Amino acid sequence: MTSVAFQDSQLENVSVTFDKSLLQRSSPSAGIYIFNTPYNISVTKYRVDSVIIPGTQYHVDDTNNKIVVSATGNPKFTAAIEKGFYASEAKLLDAVDATLTAASLAATGPDHTYTVEAVTGTNVTNGTIKITQASGEITIHGGESTASHLLGLGDSDITSSSSILTCPDLVHLRGADALYVISPTLTSNKSYAGKKNGSIATIPLGEPNSVSTVTSENAAFVDLESSQSLRQFEINLRGSNGLPIQLQGQPPVIKMTFAVSRRPIF
Repeated sequence: MTSVAFQDSQLENVSVTFDKSLLQRSSPSAGIYIFNTPYNISVTKYRVDSVIIPGTQYHVDDTNNKIVVSATGNPKFTAAIEKGFYASEAKLLDAVDATLTAASLAATGPDHTYTVEAVTGTNVTNGTIKITQASGEITIHGGESTASHLLGLGDSDITSSSSILTCPDLVHLRGADALYVISPTLTSNKSYAGKKNGSIATIPLGEPNSVSTVTSENAAFVDLESSQSLRQFEINLRGSNGLPIQLQGQPPVIKMTFAVSRRPIF
């Protein structure tokens, strides 16, 4: 739905709800969405009234699912964890050992099997993990693995001892705690630059598959400092680690109010 409201003053306000009806194209895998405005508007200020994020953000997606490995008798190979939600650490680790084993079978050289498990005595969701290879040694190339942050692989090469490799950092199964709505469309103004991660809105994320909403209709306008013609509105959705948040299927819904310097032409 698109709503337009005018005030009888020299500066008029236009409220627009950006939803899938205004979506021109999207790249959900990269967390990028481009919306059409219903008409050209000459914007001097903006305010984010509300943001609704559908509960479809992935724990594992194309940006954080690759593990780069070398093993005894195997040249370097890459294992890609299946994308999707993992409701527990145990389910994620089962997927990791199955992925490593399948990738080893597909690589040249000897076939290896793997067991991936939480290190005993650590917190269930924030502990470290160990990877056991059935025989021989394994090296994880953390700096080349996009899954390093997710699995706590570290940012350098680590090699097993007696076939057991203990990862140096904590598992981050929870994913992003907050989502930052970033608009390249509105980045040219000085007021924007000092905000958290350059975001125009911050949305705390709930549990996986839950809808997250933020409402701030009493928030102050952000001054663009010069009039800007707006026809398309681009947003990026990123987590606290700076990585894109992938949504499955539904785009976000964003309601914004723009202060315009002249009445829009229909």
